[in-house]
Amino acid sequence: MTAQDRYRAMLRDDIAPALRLRGFIGSGATYVLPDDTHWLQLGFQASRWNSSPEVKFTVNMAIAEKAAWARLAAERGYASRPNPNTTYSPDIAARRLGTMAFGADRWWRVGDGATPTSGVVDSVLEAVDRVAIPLLRSRQLPTR
Repeated sequence: MTAQDRYRAMLRDDIAPALRLRGFIGSGATYVLPDDTHWLQLGFQASRWNSSPEVKFTVNMAIAEKAAWARLAAERGYASRPNPNTTYSPDIAARRLGTMAFGADRWWRVGDGATPTSGVVDSVLEAVDRVAIPLLRSRQLPTR
């Protein structure tokens, strides 16, 4: 099994169900914490240099006021909701979870070997619980 296969399986079988238990909706690389006035999102961003033996990924957080996003989307032809893995404008707050949780950018790794992904899953979910959910629910991400 390649690292890409293991990464996709980890997101599908471990991360996604755990995020749903925490109130998120979504699948694949994008998850939304439902809110009436804001888009509160997590995005899993895989490195463009990934290979069969190793996948590196990071987790992005994004907060956008829904009315402001609707205006921006209409002006620029964007989708109906923002992508947490894309930088749009200063009106859309986006930060890396690793920077907020660990004080430096964090890229988790999944290999193609027999090493279980459970340690990676635990690390990601610990950061989500400790940092991402409280920040997203506050509707405000700290400036860099």
